[in-house]
Amino acid sequence: KNTSSVINNKEVSNLTKQLRQNGKKVYEMQVGEIQYLNPSIPEINGYLIFTSKNGVIGFMKAFLNQYHDIRKLANATIVAIGQKTNQCLNEYGINADLMPAKADSDVINEEFNHVEQKVYLVKGDFEPSVKVYDEAITVYTNLEVDMKDTANHYDYAFFTNASSVTRFKQADSSTIDTFISIGKHTSKAIRDCYEDAKIIEMDVPRKDQMVEVLLRNI
Repeated sequence: KNTSSVINNKEVSNLTKQLRQNGKKVYEMQVGEIQYLNPSIPEINGYLIFTSKNGVIGFMKAFLNQYHDIRKLANATIVAIGQKTNQCLNEYGINADLMPAKADSDVINEEFNHVEQKVYLVKGDFEPSVKVYDEAITVYTNLEVDMKDTANHYDYAFFTNASSVTRFKQADSSTIDTFISIGKHTSKAIRDCYEDAKIIEMDVPRKDQMVEVLLRNI
């Protein structure tokens, strides 16, 4: 088998390039478009949790627009879920104070269940998988885009978030042999949308690992 499908938004282009470099036929479909918001940012005094690159970008846009000085974050303890999230923070001259050993929201839920300081969660406009926070800061929305029903057959489909699964299922009647899922929340969405789906789930939620897993399974 040499056909794989990458289904997500524009940010998966590097994943597509890796697959094509390994001789795979790839069809990339955009199912959402990130739009950054401009919320009022409170003065942060406590834990500030970032779960994604989009959260970092959206927060920094709004924060710098309001305060004009990154030093206003001096009283924040920065928490990043995943290396990619921390790398995005690095672009703003920030390195996370804390990173869970595993990039998993359940780890955060367990570790921050009884902290004494206030916890701020940076998020998109959807129900977050991180549940232990005192105040949410919503900095972006994931807009739906028009999709055409391609009615194709794919040997493999890559899904890197749960919302893309739902949107693809609603808009497209293609059949898929094997789903490659970046993590358990995405896998749950796949099971909810596709009965008896064959799923390969990542132990570590990294896109480069998704490519490695595909190459091992074909």
